[in-house]
Amino acid sequence: MATLTLAPFGLRPTRNLGAQAPTYQANLYLIKKSYSSAIGFGDLIETRSGSGVYGYVGIYTAGDTHSLGVFGGCLPYFDTVLQQTINKQWYAGTESPSGDIYCLVYDDPTIVFTAQLGGTNASNPGNVLDRGGNIDLAQNGSPNTSTGVSTAYLDATTYNNTTATLPLRIVGLSMMFQPGYDPTTLLPTAASQPTNNYLDVVLNTSEYRTSTGI
Repeated sequence: MATLTLAPFGLRPTRNLGAQAPTYQANLYLIKKSYSSAIGFGDLIETRSGSGVYGYVGIYTAGDTHSLGVFGGCLPYFDTVLQQTINKQWYAGTESPSGDIYCLVYDDPTIVFTAQLGGTNASNPGNVLDRGGNIDLAQNGSPNTSTGVSTAYLDATTYNNTTATLPLRIVGLSMMFQPGYDPTTLLPTAASQPTNNYLDVVLNTSEYRTSTGI
């Protein structure tokens, strides 16, 4: 069984569940000026709650019951220390903006995201029969500080877990990367699955699909 290099990049939009054109439209949200947690390009985020922060977005916290979408970068903002307009694809948590920062979020519940599987049991990504389960992320909120890209990966220790509050639903093996397909049958088999394979997922706890508010 092959072993793929674990080089996670968070969640990457690749297609839609429906037949519409894959435009991956992102919507505008606000990061509170004083927010101090890092958010990488491709990290999972959520709407914050609490006095003074309702409606603002922040990094998804493991165990929470809702998720908004995937972070797509900050819009240009004025930095009061550097005295210039900054354009970044991530949020470091150490910025000195003149006000709240607008950011882009891929929040459509029908977007299919590709992510790498890693951690314990990553050598057993299963086959098409394993689709439909829920899974969590590891390293969410710990972006690469050189590139700003997320280092989050699908946590194999929760693979195929049916806990309803886990943020992601497994669609199946990635249609973007196909190292786990048997070329003789064109089907995935347990024996052909490499360690650290790639899976397609959708938002399981989307804030736009829950019956109650945040």
